[in-house]
Amino acid sequence: MLRALNENNGSIHPTKGAMGYCPNCGKGVRAYCGEIYTHHWKHLELEHCDSWSEKESEWHRTWKKAFPLDWQEVIIKKWGEQHIADIRNPSGTVLELQHSSISSETIRIREEFYEDMIWLLDAQPFKHNFHIYSLVRYQLRVMEDSYSNLIDWGGPENEDEHIIGAKKELEEIKRKISDLEWQHNRTKGSIGELQEKLKKPGTHLRKVLRPNNFYLRHQSGFKPTAKKEYEEKKAKIKSSGEVITIKSEKLEKIIDLEDCRFVGMEHFKYVGSARVAPRNFKRCCAIQKESGGTLFPEVRYFNSEWDFKQTATSPKYHLLIDPSDIVEGLRVEISHLRKERKNLKKEKRELFQTMEAEFLNFLQSNLVQTKKELQKIISETEKLQRKKKEVKTKIAGLKEEAKKRREASEKALIQQRRIEKGDIMKRYQGLYGYRWKHRRKSWDFSSMPIYLDFGPHIFKVLDQSTFRKISKDAFMDTFKNGGIP
Repeated sequence: MLRALNENNGSIHPTKGAMGYCPNCGKGVRAYCGEIYTHHWKHLELEHCDSWSEKESEWHRTWKKAFPLDWQEVIIKKWGEQHIADIRNPSGTVLELQHSSISSETIRIREEFYEDMIWLLDAQPFKHNFHIYSLVRYQLRVMEDSYSNLIDWGGPENEDEHIIGAKKELEEIKRKISDLEWQHNRTKGSIGELQEKLKKPGTHLRKVLRPNNFYLRHQSGFKPTAKKEYEEKKAKIKSSGEVITIKSEKLEKIIDLEDCRFVGMEHFKYVGSARVAPRNFKRCCAIQKESGGTLFPEVRYFNSEWDFKQTATSPKYHLLIDPSDIVEGLRVEISHLRKERKNLKKEKRELFQTMEAEFLNFLQSNLVQTKKELQKIISETEKLQRKKKEVKTKIAGLKEEAKKRREASEKALIQQRRIEKGDIMKRYQGLYGYRWKHRRKSWDFSSMPIYLDFGPHIFKVLDQSTFRKISKDAFMDTFKNGGIP
């Protein structure tokens, strides 16, 4: 603070070593008089006597010193509470100096208390948060662009409906020619593709028959009569191949089992108990491990599934199985499946040959039709090229007539531009557009005038996108005279 009271309640300035009392709370304050910062008072105890007060910066003190002493730190009592206004002029208007961020609720409370007030924010810490531009320069650029276009093109009034109509006609002709050129290239490419397919129809037919086929545009109308039956044969071939593989793998695993070496039991194979289901107990037997090295091993055959479960898992026995009938059955099944698969492949080839003949006829018919389309496109393009030439000649004549009118119009536009430029400089003098990079939304709720101190100058916030630039001297003079800058 810049003001304190002595023992006689007289206002005193801070001097080196001086003590005083706070005008608001009456508590003791000490003078701080260094060589760098403005001389000021501070409370002896680190407590705020005003709940609204904040740590006072050098910016606060510099602004307060710009006004008469009795305008500074004025105590206002109202509604049973009192607060210190930074600056209040004789007209009763409060100038609230704000350096730090505050909430929208704090803004509302202070504005309701002071009623007649303006805000001055220290914008220097966050000046880079703005994009600011002169509205005079902006409007002049807009005007110059507008007049530049009018002068370059002669103004819309100099291009009559005949030129506009002819240009539209020309653009439409160009668009149609462009479309036809695209169709020409596409159709010519289609002919080349069809000719290539006719060389190897079978190769391309296989691509057509692929599931979810989106292969080239020329097959979209082809509907092979035997496709369903062909796909069924193909699926059966695949399925039988998978079954043959499974059964062959099973047969191989059985054959790879270790053979029994005992005389009369050569058809048995050693197998772990976990690999044999109890229902196969009749095919199995068990050899006692301790007798396995003798000439006459102890062999046990099973009478039931229960008997199998009791003995097969015992660590005292080796489990054996006779897989002869299983092996023979698998070999018969595999042989039968291979014959059946061979017949399916033959039938599939015959169906493919039928569809290949259909596809060949389809491609030949498509080629004839596509060549007719190409000839029609060439004929239409030639007609439009002749029409294009006629319209361009017509436009050239109309432009020559308009040229004389444009030259007269340009003189009038130059004079009009000079007048409008002066009007813009008067209308937008001192006004600046702005955009927040990171908006401080709490100030959107303020209903009082807001000013931003950028150091060299002050900006008054007029609305969400406009500032008015004010010099510091003009700001202070207006406020000192009791007005709103």
